[in-house]
Amino acid sequence: IQSDEETVDLNVLAKMIQYFDAMLQPGGNNHNQYSVLIRVPSQQCTTQFNLDSVFNTEEVKNGLNHFKNNDQRRIYEFTGDSVSLTATKPTKETPGSKKFKYHSEYVLISSVAPNQSPLEKILTNTNNNQCVVLYTYNSPCIKKCITDANKNILKGLLDWKVKQTTGIKAFVFQEIWQGDLSANLEEQFAKIDNLVPLYRCVKNDNQMQCYKCGDSYRETFISVLILKVTFSGRLHKLLLVLKVSRSNLFFKAGHNFLKSDWSILNLKSKTEHLVNS
Repeated sequence: IQSDEETVDLNVLAKMIQYFDAMLQPGGNNHNQYSVLIRVPSQQCTTQFNLDSVFNTEEVKNGLNHFKNNDQRRIYEFTGDSVSLTATKPTKETPGSKKFKYHSEYVLISSVAPNQSPLEKILTNTNNNQCVVLYTYNSPCIKKCITDANKNILKGLLDWKVKQTTGIKAFVFQEIWQGDLSANLEEQFAKIDNLVPLYRCVKNDNQMQCYKCGDSYRETFISVLILKVTFSGRLHKLLLVLKVSRSNLFFKAGHNFLKSDWSILNLKSKTEHLVNS
């Protein structure tokens, strides 16, 4: 999370994403796609994080639970004096249809005439002491959300950049959308990061960790790893020398993610493959 006055607090961002997934993600262990946009006082995006104290009424709790567990509920909105929350699922072409008309993050960012988008509504109420965070479980798809001439989200993000010039803001995703695994993610995601600070948060050993996308991940580095692996009951040391692009690891490593200091790569699944082969 980033502002002119405060440094990035990735630990707070990780807690926030864990809160969203626990309270809002449809489908339980199926990890279905959804997106959420919040506006809260800036202290909720720093060391004083406690969204339970912000969205604490029975009305809000029931609304969050209904959104999470009822497939027919495609959007939930709540607005208070200094806070607001909008959660969306992909919009279906018709009720009960398996085809989708709009992606969940598109619904949050881009207006569908004649209505304002949730982001447009929020931007009319921001002030110097506000934090605005948009989180989408799957990354925005490149074909429609980024490169489509008419239905991309970049126009809405530019509006966000222009209208919220103070306070804290962040665009966050967790998983790479499966249709984009072979795409040039660094180039395309830079289009988002150039407008709004872009982050990725993933679970590593059931602990959420968040990372900033951007220039700091483009260097090439060499890391020497010594892995202790067991073959046929005997302990062996496996020396690996890695020369890799940080951006490629950042975008493509998935749950085998780098630690925050970028010095250790979790190769558990790869080690298991070596042991079992």
